[in-house]
Amino acid sequence: MDSKEPVNLGKIVGIIHVLAPYFILAKEKIIMFREIIRPFDYWAPALFGAFLVFFGGRFLTTIAAAEAIRLVGVEKLADNAVILWNNFQAGVEAALKDDVPREDRGAQSWTKDKAVRVLRIFLKTLDPKEVQKALEGLYQAMLSLQCRNILATSWPIP
Repeated sequence: MDSKEPVNLGKIVGIIHVLAPYFILAKEKIIMFREIIRPFDYWAPALFGAFLVFFGGRFLTTIAAAEAIRLVGVEKLADNAVILWNNFQAGVEAALKDDVPREDRGAQSWTKDKAVRVLRIFLKTLDPKEVQKALEGLYQAMLSLQCRNILATSWPIP
């Protein structure tokens, strides 16, 4: 990448800022729905099994994927996503505070040097232990689904 070529990080941050409230709202709606159907928990396995019957040969691997995600913990996944989002917001705020025009910088275009400086500021504001713990939780969920995919491809059911 040429150092004079502009890096458009502003659009990415803007898209994340636009979509984040919808993800948070979806999480709240899922938790609300879960509380509504809590009295009918004993029906959930039967309905889930009846629904999965129509998937044919993928029945066992689909159950394995659902159980893997359930064992990792859906609430834990949501909490990890919120931790990452809060750290992201803190980093963006710190980077925007530093983006004050200075006379020695000249034009405020996004060059490679400016992108590196903003990234350094962003990374300095993150809590590394918190981010590492949140990423570990998300990685566990990804591995559980990856195990399901390996099982689905290596163990064909006629």
